[in-house]
Amino acid sequence: MAYHHGNLRAALIAAAIDIIDEEGLDGVSIRKVADRVGVSVAAPFRHFSSKADLISAVAETAIEKLVNTITHTQSEGPEDDALHQLELFSIGYIRWVRDNPTQYDLIGSRPIDEFKVSEKLFELYMWLRDTMFDLIVQAERDGQLRPGCPHGRAVAARLSLRAAANAVARALYGLAGWRGSIPADAQGDRGLF
Repeated sequence: MAYHHGNLRAALIAAAIDIIDEEGLDGVSIRKVADRVGVSVAAPFRHFSSKADLISAVAETAIEKLVNTITHTQSEGPEDDALHQLELFSIGYIRWVRDNPTQYDLIGSRPIDEFKVSEKLFELYMWLRDTMFDLIVQAERDGQLRPGCPHGRAVAARLSLRAAANAVARALYGLAGWRGSIPADAQGDRGLF
C-alpha cells in the first residue's frame, strides 16, 4: 500500500490494523507501519508520538466501527421497542466481532485505561454504556422486563447482557482461530438469539 497525498493518519491506522490482523499486536512497530504505507520512518511521528499512541488510535477506530455497526443494526427494527433494540444492539456487537476478531481482541482484552484516552474514545465508550443502560431501563418501564429496583436491575441486566455477548463473541473468535475466518455455518447472526 503506497501512500500518495491524502490522509496519512488514516493510512497509518489502516496499515496498523492490517498488521494486527496478519501478525497480532506484537507485530506492530512504527517502522513496519511506515514501510507498509511507503513513507519514511519519521513520517508517522507527525501524527503519533509513540507506538502506544498509534495503538490507541487503532482502538478508537475499532470502537467507532463497533458503534457504527450497532447503530446500523438497530436501524433494522422499530425505535420504540426497547427490548428489540437491545437485541439488535447485541446482534450488532456480535456482527462486529465476527467481522473484526483481532480488533475485538485488542479492545476486549485491555481495560480502557491502557489506551491513551482521547475525548472521542471516551465518548464512544460512554455511548455504548449509556445506550445499553437506557434500553434496559426503557424496557423495564415498558413492561418488557420485570420491574423492580430499576437502577440495580438495569445494572445487573447490563452486566449479564455484556457477559453473554462477550461469551458468544469469544466463542465465535475461538472458532475463527487467531488469524482465521469464521466458518460459513457459524456466520449467521440471527441464529445466536
